[in-house]
Amino acid sequence: MSAAVDANIAADANANRDQKVEDYETFINDVLKRDLQAVLDQRDSVYEKISQYLQLKNTIQSLQESGSKRLKTDVDIGCNFFVQAEVFTEQLTKDSAKIKANIRMVLEGLRELQGLSDEPDSRRRREVY
Repeated sequence: MSAAVDANIAADANANRDQKVEDYETFINDVLKRDLQAVLDQRDSVYEKISQYLQLKNTIQSLQESGSKRLKTDVDIGCNFFVQAEVFTEQLTKDSAKIKANIRMVLEGLRELQGLSDEPDSRRRREVY
């Protein structure tokens, strides 16, 4: 009888172990792999945005270095149909200055609403736009 009991205990232990292995495999395949794919998709999206921003930065630097007041470019108006456009950088400079002023005003309003001091800490201040 002792050998039969030991065999049943060993069989139950093996079945229990096999069930745990199956549960872990299911968790890996159903949860962790899905989560990993979602994180990788988000990372790729961030990389794509960074690439676009770097391309824009390089274009802006090129415009600033050339000192040109006009820029000719092709604009996709849909379905890969392009038209030529002429951009006047002087107007863009004025527009960017207005936007920066608006950002500054909103930041000052937020500072006032939060009751922060009048003088921001110059060590922490940096240009973010």
